[in-house]
Amino acid sequence: MAEQDSVHNLLSRLKQGRDEGINILYPHYRRIFYAYARRLTLTHEEAEDTVGETFWRILNCIESYDEINGGGERWMWRICRNVIVDMLRKRRSVEPLVDYHLVYEDLDPEEYFEKNEIAQAFACAWERISETDRGELRRGRGRGTGRKKWHEAFQRFLACFHVCYEGPAGEE
Repeated sequence: MAEQDSVHNLLSRLKQGRDEGINILYPHYRRIFYAYARRLTLTHEEAEDTVGETFWRILNCIESYDEINGGGERWMWRICRNVIVDMLRKRRSVEPLVDYHLVYEDLDPEEYFEKNEIAQAFACAWERISETDRGELRRGRGRGTGRKKWHEAFQRFLACFHVCYEGPAGEE
């Protein structure tokens, strides 16, 4: 990028409706944002999606860019980081929570049955909690009130897990 084309100037021009800014910003930051996403454990496809989503958000949010305070590169990095966080949350919410059809050929039978019991208790507890609690657990801890809701859902899940794993109190 040329010195006279600072990120702030390019974003300001883009906000004014002059599209040449994106033609300079995209080729320069495409590789940088991609490398950053890969460093944060995203797959090749996820990193490419991150770059596309980042520039899509830049274009859609350009009206919120504050020309007075500037910070053009920081503003773009904040968008990129938010896209990556969203991608990691999405990935976590679609990963299977448990595979309780265990195959442990190298385990002795006692260890196999113990691991199988734990996995079945996990599945049992997951089925016993409400759909709302499942949603909270899939969403992750979050911050503020979201963190409290997640913690409460997790405590209910643990209580169900202990019931499923140990059986009802007094049962032998």
